Amino acid sequence: MFCTCPYISDVPEAPQNVSVGNVNRYGATVSWEPPESDGGSEITDYVIEFRDRTSVRWEVALVTKAKDCSAVLSDVIENKEYIFRVKSESVVARNTFILPKIDLSAIPQKSISLLAGKPIELCLPIIGRPPPVCSWYFGDVKLKIHKRVKIESTGKYSKLTVSNTTIDDTGDYTLELNNAMGSASEIIKVIILGENEI
Repeated sequence: MFCTCPYISDVPEAPQNVSVGNVNRYGATVSWEPPESDGGSEITDYVIEFRDRTSVRWEVALVTKAKDCSAVLSDVIENKEYIFRVKSESVVARNTFILPKIDLSAIPQKSISLLAGKPIELCLPIIGRPPPVCSWYFGDVKLKIHKRVKIESTGKYSKLTVSNTTIDDTGDYTLELNNAMGSASEIIKVIILGENEI
């Protein structure tokens, strides 16, 4: 969900017909067409992002000028599968206020299982402007960074890592986002399995 101030225009739509071609050991070529609507403000550049198909973390690969509708990405590894996306940027888009949102497309079932001893690694893409404050909870207890727990948050994702897990780490893990526009939260059920449960 997007929420804009009443005195500024809409953000530009996403580029159309994004495609990937000329994939080889030297990289991949990503091309696209301009969006149907620029939201009432001239597009300044395009942001190309990618992620490994097995990962939930998006990374910025390249930022191109508005006149460019293709780019060669060299920061990829041959024989690996990637997902690409292209975003339109404008002066208005950079000053638009956006409600926080958590992307669970990589964990649609909202549940994961793993063996005791293996680390819990939850890396969830997020959006929001201003960048939201991220908080993780185990049940009703707010998690803090210590020997077993690591939390890393940016404006694009929040990652929780819990190492040396035991069955006592089974439960609900909640990511909560807050910014000036509002809040959002999602719960992930984590099940830690013992050897006799495999």
